[in-house]
Amino acid sequence: MGYSAAQTHPLVCGMLSAELEGARMDQCFAGRALVATGSRRHIDPWRAFIRSSYGLPVEGEVLSVAVADSLDRMRSKQGTLRDFLVDAVLQGRGFAQSASPAVEAVRTETGSDQLGRLRAFYVANSGPLTEAAPEGPLLEALREWISRSHSGLFAPNDPGSEHVTLRHAYDFLWWRGFLERVPGPTRPIRRAFRFMTHDTVVTVFVP
Repeated sequence: MGYSAAQTHPLVCGMLSAELEGARMDQCFAGRALVATGSRRHIDPWRAFIRSSYGLPVEGEVLSVAVADSLDRMRSKQGTLRDFLVDAVLQGRGFAQSASPAVEAVRTETGSDQLGRLRAFYVANSGPLTEAAPEGPLLEALREWISRSHSGLFAPNDPGSEHVTLRHAYDFLWWRGFLERVPGPTRPIRRAFRFMTHDTVVTVFVP
């Protein structure tokens, strides 16, 4: 019924989705998933919801595919929640080392400034990015971060908040894995020219 309504009355559904932003988390989850899936019937509601929660198109596509792949693997081998979260890190690392043109697309879309801020964030919250973070400390860093940054998601009897919490947790771990394998910014090579002004030696660096 939701799919049919989105196709037949898109304007009304758009207005409804706006009203749902102030509703319970589970209702927001259902509404956003239905609206997002209305125009993309080939993807399941979970992936559609993940995709709709990202503003950047490349990031949204890459992360929604990664989440769906991890979920399929956990279903096939009856994996635990811990397995699902660890798989997010592996997905990020594997994607960064792949030959996919989407790797550079993610870097370009995110921008060097934001990537720098992300690197500083992960160093501060989960340790140096020069090596793979051990599972235990990384999951503990995730727990501390999500409790500090998204404490409002832990509402009783609100299934939708659980989905959103998983989305943030997966994102946190995927980006950590991605940044471990993607080279950081390199300091440009500069040529030094020295000259004297009165009694002072001035050094000018030219990129």
